Amino acid sequence: ISRSPTVRVITDIGLDHTELLGNTLTEIAQEKAGIIHQSDSVVMNRQASEIEMVVRQHAESQFSQFSIASPIIDDFLKILPDFQQRNWTLAYRAVEKRLALDKKPPLPKEVLEKSVHITIPGRLEKRNVDGVNIIFDVAHNPQKIRALIDSLRKLYPDKKPIFVVAFGQNKHSSLAESLAIIDNLAQLAYATTFSANYGKNHCNIQPENIRHVMKSAVEIEHNPNKALEKAIKKARQLDTYVVVAGSFYLVSEFAAS
Repeated sequence: ISRSPTVRVITDIGLDHTELLGNTLTEIAQEKAGIIHQSDSVVMNRQASEIEMVVRQHAESQFSQFSIASPIIDDFLKILPDFQQRNWTLAYRAVEKRLALDKKPPLPKEVLEKSVHITIPGRLEKRNVDGVNIIFDVAHNPQKIRALIDSLRKLYPDKKPIFVVAFGQNKHSSLAESLAIIDNLAQLAYATTFSANYGKNHCNIQPENIRHVMKSAVEIEHNPNKALEKAIKKARQLDTYVVVAGSFYLVSEFAAS
């Protein structure tokens, strides 16, 4: 049984999955807006004007209500990095709309305060191995990697981490930009691979290519588990932390570790 209107959430749009969604922000926004059906309620964060225009026009063509998620200023949100505050606000505004449509009361403050402590696997996920902090994040394009780096600077303002990175072949066009952003913070990177079990359409970029592009010191270790072990050892020596990023597939290698 479907309920109508449905609350449709448009998350932040970047130049990702261009082989499927289009080569420009406008084209990608048009694809994303395709989820909007007649009389829906649409909510999104403030984004580039061309993105907002496409989504707004599509919503209007479907006689749907369109709104920009208004920011929430509250001390309990300060525990979250900026990009997670942004995501939390969008999720909250969507739930707020759903509850209003269902004529139900808003969520109590205590529930909201507890929600910021929820850990999402692979999203700035923190673990500790023998005293060394490790951050696992599935950031895999310039937009997400930039948000990751900004968050790391705030979490560890005086430290430059050791990175373990691998990227999928479908990220070849944005590889240089992504690595340039990582270069701004990394003091060393281990270029590695992820399992080939994901199929020929999900192969990784060779670590040698990553070393060729990065300006930071790069060591190659094709085995991701060994790469992480080496990174932890180096981080302990340098009194810093480790970041594993670049691909959902790479982070998933350590999901059950």
